[in-house]
Amino acid sequence: MRARWSAITTFSFSVSDLQAIQAAELYTLLLASTRGQPDYVLFNSHDLGKEAEGEGYPQGARDIGDETSFNAGLYDPVDSRYVDMEVFDVLSLLRKGDNTVTFQRGRDLDGDGEIATIGELVEGEDYLHPVLVLLTLEKRRTTASGPDLVLERIEVQDSYEGENASIILNIRNMGAFPATHAEVEVRIDDALLATRQVAIDRSGIQQVSIPWKPQPGSYTIRARVDIQGDVDSSNNRKEKEIVVGTFPDLAVSLEEPYRPGTAVQQGDPVIQILIIGAALPLASLLFSRRRPHRGDKMLSVLACALILITVMPPPVALISPATGQDTSALSLLPVTVTNLGGSDASSFQLSVYLDGERVIKKEYPAGLKAGLSERSELPLFTSPGSHALRVVIDEEKRVKDADRSNNMAEATYVFS
Repeated sequence: MRARWSAITTFSFSVSDLQAIQAAELYTLLLASTRGQPDYVLFNSHDLGKEAEGEGYPQGARDIGDETSFNAGLYDPVDSRYVDMEVFDVLSLLRKGDNTVTFQRGRDLDGDGEIATIGELVEGEDYLHPVLVLLTLEKRRTTASGPDLVLERIEVQDSYEGENASIILNIRNMGAFPATHAEVEVRIDDALLATRQVAIDRSGIQQVSIPWKPQPGSYTIRARVDIQGDVDSSNNRKEKEIVVGTFPDLAVSLEEPYRPGTAVQQGDPVIQILIIGAALPLASLLFSRRRPHRGDKMLSVLACALILITVMPPPVALISPATGQDTSALSLLPVTVTNLGGSDASSFQLSVYLDGERVIKKEYPAGLKAGLSERSELPLFTSPGSHALRVVIDEEKRVKDADRSNNMAEATYVFS
């Protein structure tokens, strides 16, 4: 078989400060991986893991999803079907700012524009589902002698021409509880918009909202938070680029779905039991194989997430049909969402309906910038025959959309 998908999924982590970080580990969880079919995980464009060993692999190929968990070098390997969990040491690759994790289901090694999954030169997986990626950082312990404010992110709501927008700052205190107020400053490009005196909550989490009435154009929002005695001021600033114009105009389009490979029993409880049965011992292994005094709390969270995410994968939530005992096969449904409007769109959701029943939910937490498109290939299980597909974006009307007539695309396809 030759797969035609782009074969790439990416995630990003923002690291505001590298000082005193003594360990950085990346946790990944894959479903539906196959031993003998290469796949890759990259951190900041560097291949992770070891070169694949055994007959049939191209030179230099990796097979991260090889049905063997914990074989990246930090722990003793363990055979695992249906799930594959790995832990990578990425300290030497860590950088300040955005750090990108890329999952590649294969690589076109012979340059023919396709990724072969069978034959003499196997270049990639039929199907691979990354369901968890987690970056943990460990800093050297120090006694907190004062507050340590971190400006985590800037969110902008209703930033459209003629509208009253809100700039929302999310602040976290990683140090001691402060005795004084913090000073918050927001600038649009270099022009001062507002300052605020803010009392930091004892929970250590504070949100500040600044009103803004923008004019059309491109802007860089710059924000900072300062407080007396801050033990680390390097993480007190953040900026965000936005485009303001007419309302966003989200449009969605479909391409014909295609079969990547393996048939499964959709809705079959045996499959779910096997997956959960594999997840539970893997969760236990996180504790039995962990290094002493390293990230105990984080591993506890990870173990719980591993069990839950195995049942309900977060990147794309698949909803099992009420009747699902017929033999079904996996298809990939290419969907493209485009923002045709004059402003960036805030977060929204996409839903896929199969014969009138919603079967997929996909979140776009970062929204979509004006003029850009995002193409996804969504896993879809169907029985053979003719099925009606309908894709809808922003059903909840979170975005002030200029034209909702293009928020839906529908078609009928015959599945073999």
